[in-house]
Amino acid sequence: MIDLPAVAFDDMIAHAQANLPNEACGLVALSDNKVQRVYCVENVTPSPDTFTVDPVAHHDAIRDADAMGWEVGGSFHSHPNGNAEPSQTDVAKSPGSEWLHIIVGLGATEPTIGFYRIGTRVSRCRFQIAG
Repeated sequence: MIDLPAVAFDDMIAHAQANLPNEACGLVALSDNKVQRVYCVENVTPSPDTFTVDPVAHHDAIRDADAMGWEVGGSFHSHPNGNAEPSQTDVAKSPGSEWLHIIVGLGATEPTIGFYRIGTRVSRCRFQIAG
């Protein structure tokens, strides 16, 4: 079970909505099965179908997380017109099964969110929004 603070959930949803009609993206710092911080970053290849994390922001997030004793061990991105399920592109681009993928789906009336690890297969991760 992965704990997601309510403020991190709200930040991801707001970032996803602010970047419509394109995919939004960010990085996730983890420690002890808890999302410690989300880093909302620029999608340097703005598109409704793909994202690329700004490499400078990626480096800065790693330095910040390291200073706090956390690990950047995942990313989040949105599907502006879809659900919170990994796309074929998400599966193809996955860096490995240790990386946490958080997907924000904006295709329904209310935003949805899903947590996954993607290796040789897609595994849904259990999570809870807390505090």
